[in-house]
Parts: sequence; structure tokens; C-alpha cells
Amino acid sequence: MNPRTYVTVDAVERLMARWFPGEGCRVEPVAAGVSTPVFRVWRDDTVAYLRLAEEPRENRTAEARVHELLMACGVPVPAVVRFEPMAPEVGRSAMLTGELPGAPLAEIGDERAACRTAEAAGRDLARINAVPVRGYGWANAVGSDGALVAAYPTRGDWTAEYIDAVSVITENRLLPGMERMLEGAVERWARRAGKATAWLAHGDFDTTHIFTHDAAYTGIIDFGESRGADRLYDLGHFLLHDGERLPYPLFPSLLAGYREASVLPPEAPREIRLHALVIGVQRLARAHRQGRSDPYRCWLEDRIQRMLSDLDRDAWVLTEADSVD
Repeated sequence: MNPRTYVTVDAVERLMARWFPGEGCRVEPVAAGVSTPVFRVWRDDTVAYLRLAEEPRENRTAEARVHELLMACGVPVPAVVRFEPMAPEVGRSAMLTGELPGAPLAEIGDERAACRTAEAAGRDLARINAVPVRGYGWANAVGSDGALVAAYPTRGDWTAEYIDAVSVITENRLLPGMERMLEGAVERWARRAGKATAWLAHGDFDTTHIFTHDAAYTGIIDFGESRGADRLYDLGHFLLHDGERLPYPLFPSLLAGYREASVLPPEAPREIRLHALVIGVQRLARAHRQGRSDPYRCWLEDRIQRMLSDLDRDAWVLTEADSVD
């Protein structure tokens, strides 16, 4: 069930009345929010967005901290106008952010403008992925020193869910004939030695979260799935979804911008493809558990099969020396 069903417009209006007494804020739910309840809020002529935690009593202090850290790094993200760890009116964390001008890159029809936007976003993505996180998985807490803290203390704890995803796919024969190759690739990725420090990943980085206005890049939104991960996680996620919404590829432009801000080793393209595969496996297993049979599931199945079909088996044998910090 969509978490937004647990939060009414009336409850949000009561929260706005307490935060901004006498201003008469106008509120409406935003249809684009799938897992995170999002509401558009008008204060006079100013538009802001209220992002709520997905579950009752859930605390999203870490998400607000991500915005602070990225703004300090010069990454254009929505400014946090107001944050409350536990707002009684809605029964969960509430964060009001400013509005980035423009529209998602996914809605841009001009290929040249889209490529320029993706390249600019790549430079900022490199800055995002350079923020350290203590642990792996969901960034769900903030340490006393202000550092982001993730759900799992070790990489092995985090990768266990990806190994489980492979089991779901093989046991249900979702990709018949490719089980052994799939198991080998994901297991080798999972067995890589973890580092003491993971790196911040947006977690859902694709063309819907990159904004552009008048053919110019304006910033990145929606850090509700931020996590500690391998440095190339977001690049893999973008590669997995490249072409899903637009008829032309944008990953080469994104990667070009990323390379301007971060030095990547020669084996990075291989590892990015591996991350794309692993993320696709986890998403496909989740779609199966949810009983989904929509175009997105078909997209995942096709992408994973093509990745595995093009696979040079020896090229996917990763060692600790191959890993990108």
C-alpha cells in the first residue's frame, strides 16, 4: 500500500499551520512520489515540497543531513527550509525543501541539451560519491560528529541481500539458462573486501532526479534512498536504466562529466557494468516478490539478459586489486 494513504492533506495542513502560523499555506499531494509521501506546499508565491518518511515513527534525520553535506560541497540540491525528526501531525519525520527550477531530464526531448545536462550532473555525482559514510546500506542515522551512519557495519552484511536476490531469481527460473553465470558474477562482487569507509550513493540515480531548465542543468533531487555503498554504485544504477525513458543514451555524457571531477582507474567501466547487473538483480527479485508484471520488470529482465549474454566470463572475475575505492 502506498505510504501516502497514511498521511492526509488535512494532517499536512495542520503541520504547516504550526510551522507557519497565519500564512494559510495551500497543500496538494504530488503524484510523482511512489514510496516517499511528497506534498507541494504554496506559501504566498513560493513553492516548496514536503517530504515525509515512508513509515510511521520513521526518522529521516540522515536525509536532511545529506542535503546539508551536499550543499556544503557545492552540489545544487533543494535547500532544507524546515525539518522535524518526528512531527506529531503526520506521525513521522517531515522535511520541507525549496524547489529546483525546471523539469526532470527524463522529460527533455532535445538530445544535445540532454547530453550537456547529463555531463554537468556527472560532475556533481562524483562529488556526491566522495562523501564518506560509516557503514553500508541505508543511511539511517547521523553520528555525534555529524557523519552519516548506515544500517550495516560491514560490506558483507550489506551484500547478503543481493545474494538472496540471486536465489529468488534462480529458484523461480526468472532467467532460465543463465543461473550459473548470474550466481558467479554476483558472488564475486559480494566477496570483494569491504573498506572501513563506504561512500554516499544517491541510491536511485536516473534521469527523473536530474533537473534542467532552459537547456541548462539545475541540480539533483530526491535523496530518500541515500546509502553507503561502493563508489561506483550510482553510475551502475544510471547505466542499468539508461534508455528506459529517453530514446538516446546519456550514460557516456554522464561518465564524461564524472571523469572531469574524479579520476577513475582503467577497470572502472567493467565494475560499473557489474554494479548495473547486481542492482538489476536486486530490483528484479523485489519486483517478483511484489508480484509485478509491468513494463519495468520486463525492462529489468531484458537488461540483465543482455548484460549476461555479452559477458566475457573471465572479465567478471574480480579480485581485491580490481576494486575501486
